[in-house]
Parts: sequence; structure tokens; C-alpha cells
Amino acid sequence: MLTMMPGQKTGWHCHDVPLYAHILSGAIEVDYGDGVKKTYRAGDTFMESMERWHNGHVVGDEPAKI
Repeated sequence: MLTMMPGQKTGWHCHDVPLYAHILSGAIEVDYGDGVKKTYRAGDTFMESMERWHNGHVVGDEPAKI
């Protein structure tokens, strides 16, 4: 489990293998570049971007548990 504090960013990074995430609490917004952004909230499960640089950050006042 990963806990990120409000406003915390992952930094731009890239995965070279399939990786799935489930948001237990809070919300994160992921910037996929080229103006593409998506917000994931508690209860959401998604495959992280593979072989594409992206940057996530916590939105709202609650820590995000992933």
C-alpha cells in the first residue's frame, strides 16, 4: 500500500510492465501529457500507464491510499 499526502506528486515516471492500482481513499489526478488528465477516486481500479510517461498528484485535503 502506498499513502500519498495532499498535494504530493509522484514525479514523471514510466512503467515497463503491467501495473494495476486500486484507490482505497482520497483521489489522485494523473497527467498523461499532451493535455490528457484523469482523476481516480476511492473505489476506482485501473491499469497504470505502460511505456508512457505520466505524473500523478493527490487532489483534495485527504491523503490518497493506493
